[in-house]
Amino acid sequence: MCHMKSISVGAFEAKTHFGQLLNEVENGAEVHITRHGRPVAVMRGERAAEADEARAALQRLATHRRKLSREEIRDMVNDGRER
Repeated sequence: MCHMKSISVGAFEAKTHFGQLLNEVENGAEVHITRHGRPVAVMRGERAAEADEARAALQRLATHRRKLSREEIRDMVNDGRER
């Protein structure tokens, strides 16, 4: 799993340096915005959001996965050959 750069800034700093923070996000960083020390928002690029969705889908699949018997695999292969 890749590790992205994480930046934490206050709301005033985020407003003041918004353009710079967007550049950081474009370069793969994740920006956490706080107000009075409490987290209120996260800025991250579209690719990061898509990757999170893909990871979540894979995790859901993994939880439903079960081992197939040799017979089940053979039947699936034969079904594919008949089509």
